Amino acid sequence: MNTSNCGGDVNHFDSDALLPPRKRLLAGLKRQSSDVTVPSTSHVGGDFEFTARFNSSLKGRLADPRFSNDDIVEASKSDAIEAAKNAELARARAETKAAKAAKAMAAARSALDLVAILSERAAKREKSEKKD
Repeated sequence: MNTSNCGGDVNHFDSDALLPPRKRLLAGLKRQSSDVTVPSTSHVGGDFEFTARFNSSLKGRLADPRFSNDDIVEASKSDAIEAAKNAELARARAETKAAKAAKAMAAARSALDLVAILSERAAKREKSEKKD
């Protein structure tokens, strides 16, 4: 593992820690999309749910004498494939939510800028009226 890569990622994490939560999320998504080789270390609640279901299912299969080792392996593979598909869907949903949040933030920022401009104009108008 290249240590220079790790050092750069740590610096990103340090600088991202100062950002608000949504900006941290967006920065992380941008970094993930640009740096595909770095594995994600975040855990989503669904991962733990899948693990619990998988373990329960595996214990049931191991206890049932009707299942051969090959049957257990095939069932486990299909469970893993299903989990991967669910993870892809969850990631797509999260990316969609992040994009919507970014759009909402941009709209809010534009609205605040507009309010600031209008307030500034009103203040200038009041100031000029007081002079007259």
